[in-house]
Amino acid sequence: MLNSLYFMRLIRILPSNKRFFNKKKCSFFNEDFMIKRFTLLLTLLWVSFGLAQAQCNLNNYTTATLIAPAMFPYTNASSVTVNAVAAGVPTLQNFNYNCGPNTFTCSTPAWWLNSAAQSITLTFSQPVCEFTVIVNGTNTTEEFYFASNNGPCTLSNFCTNNFTLTGGGSSLLCTGAVGAATGTIITCSNPIGATQYVLTHNGLGSGSRLTLLDCYIGCAPPPNNTIDCVMPNLVYCAGATFNLPY
Repeated sequence: MLNSLYFMRLIRILPSNKRFFNKKKCSFFNEDFMIKRFTLLLTLLWVSFGLAQAQCNLNNYTTATLIAPAMFPYTNASSVTVNAVAAGVPTLQNFNYNCGPNTFTCSTPAWWLNSAAQSITLTFSQPVCEFTVIVNGTNTTEEFYFASNNGPCTLSNFCTNNFTLTGGGSSLLCTGAVGAATGTIITCSNPIGATQYVLTHNGLGSGSRLTLLDCYIGCAPPPNNTIDCVMPNLVYCAGATFNLPY
């Protein structure tokens, strides 16, 4: 993580002609230096925020922590806390299932979605733009639905051998587990970000286990929240007066 010491080192190596100086009671204020320094700090903060937590995909999901039902509320490495309310959802011991070259392991126990009347509501301490769940024991015709309290939820990072997108990309249907159960991870991406997501199931098949992974990501501050400072060049001596527009 970038820190304040690193910021100071960056500032110290800036060319001397971009710094403030005071000579013989006259002062010079350079707008180019101030704007560049402010832009640099905002950029570094943005980068450090994004590096705090990496999103899961089909190559790295096994390194993430499986958040069992008893572990909520849970705080991940990015200091984002998530709580869960599983309405009418029982738990089930895990059993591993495959899809393509990948093996999918849920927590023990894991939530067991086997009815259309059930729901899992995830509430985060700040807006989250991406999170990933793992499901297994899934049969053909089972379908998962994702909704948020703000913005769209587009699904990705699933095993395409046995699953396909439906509902415009916000739901996932198991199509390929004929005669056997399967599993996958599912990533929900929301460019706007939301503090609450609701996960449901169509109730078909034998039901599926579901576990949240700890690789969820809080949204970076949107560009329209940045501050654009424009400072004029000022040259003045002691006793002089001037008007500074703002």
